[in-house]
Amino acid sequence: MKNLIILMMTVMSLPAAAFSFWPGGAAPCNTTLQACIDGSPDGEYIEIRTSNTINEDIFANKPVSLVAGNGYKPVFSAGNDVFIYANGAYTVRVKGLTLLDGYIEVVGVGASHNIYVTHNNVTRLNANLGAIRAYSTSNDDINYDVSFNEVYIDYISSPTSDFGGISVYKTVNTGQMTGRIYGNKVTAVGIESRGIMLDERVGGGIDMNIIGNEVYGATQGGVHVLSQHNNSDIHVKIGSNAFYRYGTFYFPSGVHIEALDGAIEAEIVNNSMIESRYGVDIIEVPGAMVDAYVYNNLVAYGGTGFYFPAAATVTHDYNLVYDVTSNTGYTPGPNALSVNPQIVGLQNARLRPGSPAIDSAASLALLALGSSPFVDADGGIRMKKKGSGAALLDIGAYESGDVFYTHVNNNISSSHISSLDHPDLNGDSGADEIHITSNYSFQGAFGPYNNDNEGIYYTGGKWRIFNEGLIDIADKAAFNVVKFGATTNTFEHEVTAAGNNYTTINNSGLDGASLRILQVTQHYTGTYNDHPPGVWYGFGKWHISNFDLVNIPNGANYNVYYQEPSKSAWEHVASAANITANWTVLDNPIINDVPCAQVHVTQSASQGVFNAHPIGVWYSGGHWNIYNQDLATMPVDAAFHVVVSPEQVAACSDIIFKDGFD
Repeated sequence: MKNLIILMMTVMSLPAAAFSFWPGGAAPCNTTLQACIDGSPDGEYIEIRTSNTINEDIFANKPVSLVAGNGYKPVFSAGNDVFIYANGAYTVRVKGLTLLDGYIEVVGVGASHNIYVTHNNVTRLNANLGAIRAYSTSNDDINYDVSFNEVYIDYISSPTSDFGGISVYKTVNTGQMTGRIYGNKVTAVGIESRGIMLDERVGGGIDMNIIGNEVYGATQGGVHVLSQHNNSDIHVKIGSNAFYRYGTFYFPSGVHIEALDGAIEAEIVNNSMIESRYGVDIIEVPGAMVDAYVYNNLVAYGGTGFYFPAAATVTHDYNLVYDVTSNTGYTPGPNALSVNPQIVGLQNARLRPGSPAIDSAASLALLALGSSPFVDADGGIRMKKKGSGAALLDIGAYESGDVFYTHVNNNISSSHISSLDHPDLNGDSGADEIHITSNYSFQGAFGPYNNDNEGIYYTGGKWRIFNEGLIDIADKAAFNVVKFGATTNTFEHEVTAAGNNYTTINNSGLDGASLRILQVTQHYTGTYNDHPPGVWYGFGKWHISNFDLVNIPNGANYNVYYQEPSKSAWEHVASAANITANWTVLDNPIINDVPCAQVHVTQSASQGVFNAHPIGVWYSGGHWNIYNQDLATMPVDAAFHVVVSPEQVAACSDIIFKDGFD
């Protein structure tokens, strides 16, 4: 069985496209990157294995992928751009690139295909055009995924065209653009600035989900949707986005819907607009049509809250509008609120405990977002229970309900058990949503190690951490603890068929969903299992394994949490470029340079490697790291599912004290 699993996982990890790498690859990839592209066949996947500065302006007149190698951060020097003409039925990816003053543009042409522009960091100064531009000039349907990018764009005073920091355009009158703009951070500066823009100029169709983004500035629209042709048909779902002011001058705008011709249908659900010139602004000229569904939004401390022209069809309720100068065409619905939302601050629209926006949204309104990820602007699950109540939905872009804290073992007497003491955990014997990760560097004090396989159990009104191998937990050993508020995404799994080194999870939310991010913690209910746990996907199911490939005993029990990948939940793969000795370096802007972040990790065998060692996390040199507790060398292709909380990071970094609300 061991060999079967390893073979199966290795096959699953093989790339589907033709593959080459630069620099140092075989010809044509042994000179410049441009030469590598020019000499490669259509559909080539080119992995960039350098963190050095690249002084090249890239023009690819063919469908090729440019992807940063695992552990590398290629940087294009100021003035250099990346342009790809993605013609033909090939999947094209642009991932992990940094542009110091340039743009990324991918043009979809020809047959139906998929285009992914993800995890890039793009700065664009004195801009007349957008920083990330995804165009369709195809008469066929093309799917776009523009996700997890960081964009900073500074516009010239009067740009000649309407472009967003992230721009998605259709420029032919047949075919359809579909896809999502998800989990990006966009800062757009200037009096004509726009954050995320959809534009249909000559007809055709756009069906796009704009979910979980944070936009700063963007005076002409944090999200700007523009229809310009009588054959235009735009359907956009705008959910869980947060819009903020940038600096002291550039007041932001929230959602701007502008139908100069054609039709726009928009679902605008669970967004937060703080200090906005307007929250939701709709323009409909004669002959055009706008149909908008506006629910669960939080608009506060701005100019115009809602501007709904009489000609537009707008359905709305359950919005919270507070301390705005005016509204036009807006009469609050029967469930609308106009009270202080009690947000943390003007640059942090998360809700304080006791906020009237908590549990006050229309939960069914989320269904208007269709197949969009049901995550908030932090990348966490929407609809969480608070305390012992039912799981309900909050108004605005952020969902409250998770509990993150770090437990320190202060029992100096020798014991393999350490008692947790937290008001949100005490007395909750049925909790299946608690997870732990060993933290070697809590509050900057390194150590001690806890070289054993940890688990949790409940007794006497409290939860306790224990070492499965009965090794004493050292004094001052620290553990990150989370109690997830989600209910549909947390459950217990018990092994009822012993004799294998893995157990299969049967869960409708996980079946057939190979890209889910999981957290798994051993939960003792009477059976010890002194082995390192991890997860892998195969045969349409997720499985939990002992990563030393020893059979799991009958009765072993696990707490399981899962969610869609997001900016705060991802898979990390160890590589030669990010491994030092027994640890691998994480690189995520949410937790980089944040020593107080609380990182949660579960092992994954997605690359066919079973890292048979107890693991933990530690912080050093501006980065969090995953390490083997027994000091064993971290193997290449060891993989890990990582979950962090931007809310916890903001709180521990004292962001909450910057806005004068305390």
